[in-house]
Amino acid sequence: MVVKMYPMELIDKVKAYFEKVKCLQKTAQVFDLPLSTTEYMVKNDYGKKKKRRGRRSVLSPRENLQIKREVKRLETDQERVTARKVKENCNLTCHQKTVERRLKKMNMKYKNNTKKLS
Repeated sequence: MVVKMYPMELIDKVKAYFEKVKCLQKTAQVFDLPLSTTEYMVKNDYGKKKKRRGRRSVLSPRENLQIKREVKRLETDQERVTARKVKENCNLTCHQKTVERRLKKMNMKYKNNTKKLS
């Protein structure tokens, strides 16, 4: 299936013509568009920005900046940067794994504190 995007000027013209004529078939014929496309343009919010889908981020943008600042502070003090240390210093309520993922996403080096079995 090929999805075709139409310019907003055309969509506005189609809506205005439909308001004048009140007939989808005639509107589709005049603009040489499929009936289903014309119906979608007229009845739906075609072209409007849709709400972001998916799960919301656990960390707010403010907390992300806080994490960045904390990592920079630890690096300047030449301390070892660990996700646990960053979480405790920033007083974050999220899971430690979330902080690890955020550090990875920011391309920052950190050490994962895992116990090695010997």
